[in-house]
Amino acid sequence: MLLKPKVKNISANHYKITDNWTGLESITRSLYNIAILQRAIDPEIKDFLTFLVNNLLIEPISEVIFPDQSRDILEKTLGKYQSLNDLGYEKLIVDIENIVTNFCKLTKAKKIDLYFSPVNHTKCPIFHSDFNYLRLVCTYYGEGTLWLTNDNVNFNKIGCGDNNQIVKNIKIVQKMNEFEIGILKGAKFPDNISHPIIHRSPTINETGKIRVLLKLDILE
Repeated sequence: MLLKPKVKNISANHYKITDNWTGLESITRSLYNIAILQRAIDPEIKDFLTFLVNNLLIEPISEVIFPDQSRDILEKTLGKYQSLNDLGYEKLIVDIENIVTNFCKLTKAKKIDLYFSPVNHTKCPIFHSDFNYLRLVCTYYGEGTLWLTNDNVNFNKIGCGDNNQIVKNIKIVQKMNEFEIGILKGAKFPDNISHPIIHRSPTINETGKIRVLLKLDILE
């Protein structure tokens, strides 16, 4: 959902880059609108997903779940491929389990909307902010989410439909890497003094590129 944010109380010190989950807790503070956990690519998980992507075997998963249900939901769809790469399969399931558990602890969410799916089109090509609370994203395969520092945004152009007008300097657009975890703050977050994060999906061209995206949303 495209929003035209109110241009006030905008801080240049609004993002947190960390190497641990404790650092991600900054997203609950009013100053911050994005927190990113830097992580290395896990080669076994990457190998497992590469095989599934190359053979068009990944099916979309979209379920509202309790925190302890992620393994059951994932196994229903991915379990039939376990024998192809048992180690990569198990590490993926455990990794998502841990992400769900930590995200729910951080946000105190009792239920979340879990989305794990291949993405073969550009979902949101225009830089925008979302009308939600907090959203976790992790691109396991392919290009990651693009986002803007507050000082690189023409806020009065949000909603105009033209990235060239929204972005002041295209050379310093920020991008999440594969396996990195980002928590994005939306406009509905209580006492959001700073600003919902301005972001967009990466461009996926027509050459068959695919992303594999994990997305967790807090339910209202």
